[in-house]
Amino acid sequence: MERSIAVMDFGASSTTFSVLRDLKVSYTRDFAFGGQQLTEEIMRTYGLSMEEAGRAKKEGGLPANYQAEVLDPFIDDMCQQVSRSLQFYLASGSGREQPDQILVCGAARTSRESPTSSRAASAFPPSAATRSGR
Repeated sequence: MERSIAVMDFGASSTTFSVLRDLKVSYTRDFAFGGQQLTEEIMRTYGLSMEEAGRAKKEGGLPANYQAEVLDPFIDDMCQQVSRSLQFYLASGSGREQPDQILVCGAARTSRESPTSSRAASAFPPSAATRSGR
């Protein structure tokens, strides 16, 4: 039985979406979206330097409105990127089907307070989503 897994690797400034069929890459798409965008939004919202924003993102200590005003919109953007990538994949060739699993990984999902992988994975039917942990 052929099995397919979609992998979303969120990096600092770019993301790679790949689909593996029987552990062989059958589709790849790279695009500009990553954790740097979250860091920059933290900078803008709270008037921090790049270094301060990066540290706060990883170690915590941001104001109470961080979740609602900064993190939630970023996670929504991440979910939209996952959805868009799946749509591109499904439209890119005949016979393409929803992957059996979606794995979300990378630097953008590692902030201490961020449940981004769970949220991105839960944006899709349970049969298609797998939450990746660290």
